[in-house]
Amino acid sequence: MGPLEQAKSALIRQFDALATTDQQASIVHLQTKVESDVDLLAWMKGQSVYPQFYLRFRDEAKTVAAVGKVRSFSDVNLAQQFIQEHGFPLVGGLQFQGESQFILPQVLIEQQNGETVVSVFVETNELDSAKVVLNSFEKMTALLPLNQLTIESVEPKANQDTWCDWVNQALNRIRQGELTKLVLANETVFHMQGELNGKDFLAASQAKKIAVVTIFYGQITPKTVLWDRHQSACLHEIIVCYLQKPLRALLLLVIIRVKIMNVRIGC
Repeated sequence: MGPLEQAKSALIRQFDALATTDQQASIVHLQTKVESDVDLLAWMKGQSVYPQFYLRFRDEAKTVAAVGKVRSFSDVNLAQQFIQEHGFPLVGGLQFQGESQFILPQVLIEQQNGETVVSVFVETNELDSAKVVLNSFEKMTALLPLNQLTIESVEPKANQDTWCDWVNQALNRIRQGELTKLVLANETVFHMQGELNGKDFLAASQAKKIAVVTIFYGQITPKTVLWDRHQSACLHEIIVCYLQKPLRALLLLVIIRVKIMNVRIGC
């Protein structure tokens, strides 16, 4: 029995025990550990539950993956209040324009130091529907190389002269005290033929140690989606947060904005 099958069996037993006891809390946290690493991108590729979230930490050997949604918050203060009341972690992000979305996922997998911790968050009044998330929990889909893609053209928004001008403008505003920090992003449009899967793209980029690859935040809502099932994909300029405690977030800043056009996206 593999590590995911072991975790699934343990969680099913916890679900069965939960169904026979009276619960006072509105949300229950089920958890199990396995002493083994799991390829989380391959696991996410095999899951059909959305939204999906993936973060490989920059400064420590830790990776987080999550699928599904139990609660969501578009207000940072409400998200912080929820953490204070329940002590559960949230995943999500802040756009540079100030919009935010934080989610208590159905399934959260945290991987560190060879240990994989699987958490399932359950609304106690929806036990039967919540258990469905475990039906294909152990499913993994192999990651594929990107050699089947053909890039036809690349269109950066700023050429070298424009980029240098942007840098100078930013430095001037910092010197004048208008800003203390500014992150520039050069939006680039790739025109290509072929089918691109978001997890395959992240795995290939992650192998090359490109900074942007540590984030996957997928939704079906075009407004906040990074990768979707439609004919284009957009990696937005956001700050991704993994909130564990009130007023404390581990942040990763995306400094590259990418649009991929004319390509079929497989999730």
